[in-house]
Amino acid sequence: MRVLGLIILSTLTTSSWAEESCSAMTSFGEVENLIEVNCELEDQKRSCAKTPVDPDAIKKSITSLFDSATTDRAKIIQQWDNGYKARPVSQLFYKDNRKYNNQKPPEFILEWFKRNNPDIDQEALKAKIIDSYVQFGKQYDCLPKIHTRDVSRVFPGPKYKTEQESRNAVRDLSQFQDFINKGRGEMAVDGLVSCSDKPNPGHGPWKTVSYLYPPCSGNITQNFANNAWTISPSEAQSIASSNGELSRCIQESIKNGAKIHHVSVIASASALNNTGAAKERFCAKGFRELSEARAQSAISSVLPLLLPDPSLYAPDKVEVKSEGSNGDGTSGDCPYKLVNGKEVIKPEYALGGSRRAELDNARYVTIVVTFDEKINPASNGPGHYQPSLDCQEISFRCR
Repeated sequence: MRVLGLIILSTLTTSSWAEESCSAMTSFGEVENLIEVNCELEDQKRSCAKTPVDPDAIKKSITSLFDSATTDRAKIIQQWDNGYKARPVSQLFYKDNRKYNNQKPPEFILEWFKRNNPDIDQEALKAKIIDSYVQFGKQYDCLPKIHTRDVSRVFPGPKYKTEQESRNAVRDLSQFQDFINKGRGEMAVDGLVSCSDKPNPGHGPWKTVSYLYPPCSGNITQNFANNAWTISPSEAQSIASSNGELSRCIQESIKNGAKIHHVSVIASASALNNTGAAKERFCAKGFRELSEARAQSAISSVLPLLLPDPSLYAPDKVEVKSEGSNGDGTSGDCPYKLVNGKEVIKPEYALGGSRRAELDNARYVTIVVTFDEKINPASNGPGHYQPSLDCQEISFRCR
């Protein structure tokens, strides 16, 4: 099946799958480039659906990584910069890449996690990491990646005016004990956050600052119906009206002397297949094209009403980000799986499913206006000090 796909000329790039093209004029006066494509082939190439990950395969993968990390630990550390840092086994090592620490060799994850908590049982920790890895993979249907980082956990208690007051406070650990216990022993292993038992007293001085002209941002997703990519004149007027939050923010900043620095339109579609007119125009999986078209619609119909100076929304002045967090025009997880070679929606993403709302959150069009930056102290005081704990944290993400 062949249909016409839409790309706005202002963002037209060379396409390897374009076969023929022609031009058309939109209702807003933009020139469109209509490219004939084979949607069936494009949708197959762009499908995110895959066979569900086998929990046994997930466990086998992380167990194999631990076996390699244990057996080849010395070699991995010695040859870290000669290829090992790019291999999957590298996720079982912590490497501090901060400039003043980047000469330190990588640390095996089980030893690094015990840095401030030497009584942790390594076998219990290893078992917990493996179990958490497998559970995360099952929940999100992916082969996870382990992330490690050093963090400071600031005690959520009193703020002290001087460093000496903070030092005096940590002499009595009783008020910090519950906070400390959360990162010790079995609780550290269960939470995969291991902390020292001695608070740092001197973190600070912390000072609260404020932006004199904070950025103005407005999510106008609600003005785009599912599978639609244009905004009606009445909807554009509503967004730009003086009662609108985005418009009010911009006008108040300008009234107070702010000068607009940058305008961007950030758009994303969910990975739920396009239907109806969107499917005919962009293909079922033309998410980047749909996202781009929505962004261009916002630029042509809303920005002229929001901003008084046309030069502020000229094509070379507005930044368009239509790739979404996944880089293909979508955000969020894939709502489909493969069953007997066919794409099927996962139950949790079907109507009434527990994760259906995530698809709406992954669909957005946001206009952001920034101003020449001015940062002022919120107060002229000396700031404050708060005790903190040095901690090690392990987390998981889909690759």
